[in-house]
Amino acid sequence: MFSYVFNKDEDDNKNKYTVFTLSECTYCTLVKELLKEENDVIYIQCDRYLKEDRFQFIKEMNTLTNRPEHKTFPFVFKGSYFIGGYDETKIFYEKNNLNFDDNDF
Repeated sequence: MFSYVFNKDEDDNKNKYTVFTLSECTYCTLVKELLKEENDVIYIQCDRYLKEDRFQFIKEMNTLTNRPEHKTFPFVFKGSYFIGGYDETKIFYEKNNLNFDDNDF
């Protein structure tokens, strides 16, 4: 279903964020706000997939994340690396986007 999103052989994809979201999802809105300055973000709206075949969607996400215990939205990836939901993404993003000014060195 979604494996096409991640082509592990392409260097171009390693810096892209991919966010699986739902409408009416507070944490999805928060992660969109967090990543708004990023140029390479793909958002995949999942309402339809859950409605059409919930079991297949969950199975696919379990395969992509390799963390079947993660069952809430959003599902956030950087490249093919699964970060987690909003809380994990916020920590990851802040850790990897530290802004230093010249006085720090």
